[in-house]
Amino acid sequence: MANEFKNLTELRQLLKDFRWYHELYLQFFPGARVVKDRLLVHCPIPSHGHSGRGQAGLSIDLTRGLFHCFSRDDGGDIFKFYMLMYGISFAEAIRRPRNLMVGTPAMIADSMQDLFESEACDGFVLTPTISPLMWEEFARMLTPELQRRGLLRIEYTGATTRENLRS
Repeated sequence: MANEFKNLTELRQLLKDFRWYHELYLQFFPGARVVKDRLLVHCPIPSHGHSGRGQAGLSIDLTRGLFHCFSRDDGGDIFKFYMLMYGISFAEAIRRPRNLMVGTPAMIADSMQDLFESEACDGFVLTPTISPLMWEEFARMLTPELQRRGLLRIEYTGATTRENLRS
């Protein structure tokens, strides 16, 4: 148990370092305006059960990834927000899959190609659901399909990583 807690704490810090929380908060509030890297919205956290006293407002600092509910004087990071929204533990929150693509390599390549060509995205973040096997399967099965379609490079022109990123 102590080992799992240590691993979860390390994972929490690693995910915070990648700053992906900006996109996650915006998924909860798709129509919200961002003003000076802040979202000010009505607090949607079910367990807060706002009584009508105070303002049921939620301030989210998108730069630091922190939220604060004014009427409950409660706050924290994106993980606490997610846990409160769904009434789950931290371990459950990080295990819960989001936006998974499942299928044959051709089916997954079809989905990725549709999203990319419709300009719904300019790239993908691969989250290991079954590690390390997932990376091997992606490289072995999906990479050749994406290369065949011209969506993934076969070779690189630059001599350094920097040159390849610029090309």
